[in-house]
Amino acid sequence: MGVSIYGAARTVYIASPVFCELGCDIKSLLAGHSNTTTFNSVEDLRLSRNKKDNQSVEVLGYYTEGDGGGGTFFWDATSTETDNGGTIIAPLNSTGDGRWKRVLQDQYTLLQFGGKAEVGFDNTAALTKGLAVSDVLVIPNGIFEIDTSVAPEFEIREGCSLIG
Repeated sequence: MGVSIYGAARTVYIASPVFCELGCDIKSLLAGHSNTTTFNSVEDLRLSRNKKDNQSVEVLGYYTEGDGGGGTFFWDATSTETDNGGTIIAPLNSTGDGRWKRVLQDQYTLLQFGGKAEVGFDNTAALTKGLAVSDVLVIPNGIFEIDTSVAPEFEIREGCSLIG
């Protein structure tokens, strides 16, 4: 099973037949771990205050809890790396040191870079960022629109896999 890419004019639809079980109940997994800080979304993580070096937190979703874009992040107080919307998250209104970093994984999903299987939602930025960072990018079940006028051809770098 592969990823089907189809479309016309300025929109390409990526349809993946693979079902990814990304909506697991993270809250239940964290039950009883009172020292774990949780955020509902990446936006909430960006707005967080009182960060401690190497502090670990759970984000429950990219936009909303359970949407598949969450994960575990830690605070790197010395990082000045560029925010890529998936593995490196800079706090809002901050130009100084310090970044939230996603705990490294063997593969990432489009959802972890802000992708959505939603009609009218442009996934071009999420796909571009995910392909730039990850050696393996999984596209979960759904139809993901991309704008070919902005990115007419995606280059998949050598050694990188697009799975879906």
